[in-house]
Amino acid sequence: MGSMDNIRKKLISSRSPNIICDYINNVNNMDEHTLKAKKANIGETLITSQHIAGSDIHHVSMGMEAMIQSIPLTTYHLLCPIKGKIYSNNTGETILPNEFLIVPPSCNVNVIWEHLSQAITITIDPASLKEYFKICSKFPEKSKEIKLSPTANGAMAISSLINYIDSTNKGNPLLMESNYMQRNCENLLFEALTLSMPELRQAKRAQILPHSIKQAIEYIEENIHNNITMNDLVNCTGTSRRSLEMNFTKFFHISPMKFVSNKKLELVRNVLIKSTPKKTSVIETAEKFGFQHASHFSMLYQRLYFEKPSETLKN
Repeated sequence: MGSMDNIRKKLISSRSPNIICDYINNVNNMDEHTLKAKKANIGETLITSQHIAGSDIHHVSMGMEAMIQSIPLTTYHLLCPIKGKIYSNNTGETILPNEFLIVPPSCNVNVIWEHLSQAITITIDPASLKEYFKICSKFPEKSKEIKLSPTANGAMAISSLINYIDSTNKGNPLLMESNYMQRNCENLLFEALTLSMPELRQAKRAQILPHSIKQAIEYIEENIHNNITMNDLVNCTGTSRRSLEMNFTKFFHISPMKFVSNKKLELVRNVLIKSTPKKTSVIETAEKFGFQHASHFSMLYQRLYFEKPSETLKN
């Protein structure tokens, strides 16, 4: 993940389809697009863009009914409506707010944006996914366009991220204010994309982990309700602390103890998603997984999922 100095932030406001199209192609220089206004009443289109490592994030307010098409993609495209709707000519499906369209590499973008619609669009370089999962082979070369409903695998994680980007963008054109938030954003995005696409799940399973890492993960999963320390992981794997930390950083981009914390948070989240405020207490659920301090737990949860645990339970 790059430093704040390496973040590219751009802003465009225009009524010209040609200028908008040139801008889109400039910030997505790996894939060429065309844009055609469907009707004469052209309003102002506003786009805020930011580049983070292998991902480009765009907040788009479309001032016209427009058709956007592309050559076969070399990147993953996520279209996430916030207001209005987007229609896919490829599948004949309409994408509404809280639904998502994933267009993978080798497919063509062919969509119609409704007049005055708003959306977050994200492009992801497959090379970044390979690096994130340390996958050298068995990476999918061809996939199909996918529409995700709000309850589909990975959709809730994407929804949390989109809501965070949208709310942050309204107050500040700079979408991610710290390296930590950038890293969390990209990690969550990659994991959600993997959950959403069977081909990526298969590729991730092909990832080869060192035996010590597998032992540590097995120990963590078997003792997830207990207080797990770094010494516990060192003892169960029979390897040095430094070696364990280096391997977790290499394969998961986080420390062993951060892996433990994130795993606990993931399980708490799964419980909250499947329950209701009448049946489940956030604090009691957190305590079952070893979180003793409510404020600290809430802070960790919001950093990872971009929403409060009470919001997950409510929604």
